[in-house]
Order: sequence, then structure tokens, then C-alpha cells
Amino acid sequence: MKLANEHHAFNQDETNQIIGARTLESKWITALNIGYCKAFGLLDIRDRATQMSRDDNEKYERMLSLIQTQLNVAILIRNKITHGQWRHPLNSQNTALNPNTKIIMEQENYLLIRSRANIFEAMTELIHYLCVSEATYKRDYDKYILQIDRYMYTYDKQGYESFKRKMVDKYKRGQLKKQRNKEELEPPQ
Repeated sequence: MKLANEHHAFNQDETNQIIGARTLESKWITALNIGYCKAFGLLDIRDRATQMSRDDNEKYERMLSLIQTQLNVAILIRNKITHGQWRHPLNSQNTALNPNTKIIMEQENYLLIRSRANIFEAMTELIHYLCVSEATYKRDYDKYILQIDRYMYTYDKQGYESFKRKMVDKYKRGQLKKQRNKEELEPPQ
């Protein structure tokens, strides 16, 4: 996990805690918890309710929610693909097809994957800033959350079919331009 090895973010013990977490989701949550403990001087993340402001608690809850929703779906799909189940995802015991996961996987497309990748990157930056500089984290939190909201909104608003039409039109314009340039460069006969 790249986040665990962010420059100056985590010491060796913290990196080991993150890497030692069982699931990818728990690795992200562990990194988030360590970041908040470091930034706000907490000994335990459970102390946040009494030792952090309401605003900072809400920010923590928002980031935790993003991990549990946006990132968790990507993790689920990644795991199914890694285990060769891209066509027929199985349940956790590998004894039967999992129709819910199949529906989720069938809804995936380039635009949604790209949006999630951008969300991962923004979350990585936020957690990095939590660990390195509380001031930078507080200064840039809204900027990164706005980016995350924009990634989610772009997908919801634009939709894949609209995005696909734009990309096909862009490709066709490029082909026409390429053809015109080729005709201009050919010597007259």
C-alpha cells in the first residue's frame, strides 16, 4: 500500500500497523486513525469525540465514510478481478455465485473507475497532510473534499453514456483532422 510508505508520514511502527492490517479497507482506516491521532495529539482514536472539535470530528467521519463507500467498492471489485472472478464473482466461501457483486461489477466503467482513482489520490494527500502538517491539512481539507465531491458529481451528472459519446466524437474529430493533415502533406499528382 503506497500510502503506508508516504515520505515522512509514518514511522516504522506505524507503517507496520498499516501493512499488518488484515484487509485493504482496514489498512486505509488504520492510516486515517494514525493520521488523526498524530495531528490532534490523541493516544487513541476513540478519544476523538471528547478531544477534538465537532468540525474535526465531522471531517473524520466524512473521510471514514469515503473509505467505507467509495474505496470499499473499488477494493471489492479489485479483489474479485485479482482472484479471476471478473465474469462470475463468487461468495466469500467460493461456493456459489454472488449476484449482488455481479451487479456492482456490471455497473463499472472507465469514468467510474477514473473517478474512484482520483478519490484515492485525494484521500492519500489528505492522510499524508494529517501526518505531516496539521496546519496544511486544515488549510487544504476543503479543497480536497471539493475535488472529491466534484469527481463524484461529474460521474453522477455526466453519466457514462454522455461521456462515451463525447469520447467517440473526440476520436472522430481526431481522425478527420489526421486525414486532412495527411491530404495536405501529400504532393499533388
